[in-house]
Amino acid sequence: MKVVYFSPVFWDSVAQRPHFFVKAAIEYGCSEVLWINPTPSRLPNLQDLMRITSPNKESSFERDKKIKVFTPKVLPLEPLGKVFDIVSSSEFRSLKRKIEDFSDENTYIVSGKPSRLVKYIVENVSYKKFILDIMDDYPEFYRGISKNCMVYTLDLLVEKSDICIFSSNPLADKFASKAKLSSIIKNACDETLVEAINASKGNRNSTKSDHDRPRVLGYIGSLASWFDWDAVIRIAECNPSCHVKLIGPRFSAIPQGLPSNISIHPPIEHSRVSTELLMFDFGLIPFKINQLTNSVDPVKYYEYCAAGLTVVSSRFGEMSRRIDKGVAIDINKFDADVSVDTASPITWKQRFFPFFDRHFGVVEE
Repeated sequence: MKVVYFSPVFWDSVAQRPHFFVKAAIEYGCSEVLWINPTPSRLPNLQDLMRITSPNKESSFERDKKIKVFTPKVLPLEPLGKVFDIVSSSEFRSLKRKIEDFSDENTYIVSGKPSRLVKYIVENVSYKKFILDIMDDYPEFYRGISKNCMVYTLDLLVEKSDICIFSSNPLADKFASKAKLSSIIKNACDETLVEAINASKGNRNSTKSDHDRPRVLGYIGSLASWFDWDAVIRIAECNPSCHVKLIGPRFSAIPQGLPSNISIHPPIEHSRVSTELLMFDFGLIPFKINQLTNSVDPVKYYEYCAAGLTVVSSRFGEMSRRIDKGVAIDINKFDADVSVDTASPITWKQRFFPFFDRHFGVVEE
């Protein structure tokens, strides 16, 4: 079995669902993965300059030798539709040949992001099944012509797919009716993270016994447009004896005049996440509440649970249900003296292997 994976994120980025999908596929028995880094889905703007000039370096985890990474070189003109197809035709054909050379009769195409490049490949390359993993409400990332283009491309690929995976209930509610076959596979946490946390819990207990240190509300993830700075500032001001520690790449402007008990740190390697989590007392998920986040099931929730942290979150997406169930605390009702029982950790293997059994079949050694 082989997999061609069109990723919504670059391999050299913070480890996310796409990284764990291909890692699980390799562990399941996939012989090779061709990872295709994403192409731009909108016309460029000034925010892109911030990404290009950002000093932050990101990395996921060590890449297995069975995973090959390729980055298509196309101009950021996809919203122009057929004009984009024409100016990108040479690169499209080159990738087609690369995939044909890579593939055999048991090759699956998986896409974690709709694009006209994916459309071209599934229309012009032979494969066993085309699987579309819808992990976000993609059109909500864009505006104007870029949003219209994404709506069209997403609808088309949902119809062309053999199976649609949805990472949350709201996504399935919105798109599943258009799919031939669908499955809800929520997010999870990495097995190695769970193992590292379990191996280090003694260190955490000794650290937490230091009563003089401030309680830490920690966040590991992107500081992007969906990050709710107002909520973070409010919780810091209302809890001056606590330390709010934010770790991750910056993709949007940082407010001026932050409270002194908020500290911002650059992204860390995936191997260091467990160490940082064990220094936290609470796990923060401060996302804005809007149409984009309404569909989100945050990976960091599962990572916080694995570390035994009380999760403090905005009421968005799947987190709204968890707050109602009492397994997470509403960020607007935070009390440093209140904790809740966290859910048991769920790993990516537990999520993906049953799906692989149903749709890939048992891979012979």
